Amino acid sequence: MATREQAYQHALGRFSEHVATYNDYGELAVLNWQKPGRRDYSIRYIFDKIGNTLSIAGDLGAAVLYPTCKCDLANCARSFRDSIDYFAEKIRASSNMYVYDEVEARAGLRERLLHDDMDDDEKEDREDLIDNVMRDFDCWNGVRMLDYDTSNRLTNIDPDVFEYIGSLGQHYHLRVYLWMFGLQFAWRQLQEKEAVSEE
Repeated sequence: MATREQAYQHALGRFSEHVATYNDYGELAVLNWQKPGRRDYSIRYIFDKIGNTLSIAGDLGAAVLYPTCKCDLANCARSFRDSIDYFAEKIRASSNMYVYDEVEARAGLRERLLHDDMDDDEKEDREDLIDNVMRDFDCWNGVRMLDYDTSNRLTNIDPDVFEYIGSLGQHYHLRVYLWMFGLQFAWRQLQEKEAVSEE
């Protein structure tokens, strides 16, 4: 799982030859961020100023965001520059937004379900339960659908289990960082071009 800094370094490398082109058509504006003549790591941002939505498409998947700011390049770039959580919170539909770490998810379950004051039989029973929960875990979906017996056993132990089980081991997919950083890098590049042209 990439940290913010790792994702940033990855973006610096992958976007180093990208060129931003921006066209404002009134109600819509389109920002293309890509390496000339190439589609790998290309991103298109479409700003719908009337519907106040930002659509993202390209080689890194797709997303639709509902920003709370005015939906144009400058406002979105400013609003989404600091926090990946804030950026992700505005996504209403997307390609896989998350990846899941199995070791971390299992540790989270163990922390919630196992206690020092348990006897050996109860501990063994709960370890078995954790194994059942983790049986169909995968890195793209996390904890999968649970059978009736496992679900029942879990809720008897922890009535709040379904408030957290879906996010065990959850991290943002690298693409979410790249959408955010791509927007920042493209905006910065366009600002620099504008500053040069005004000299």
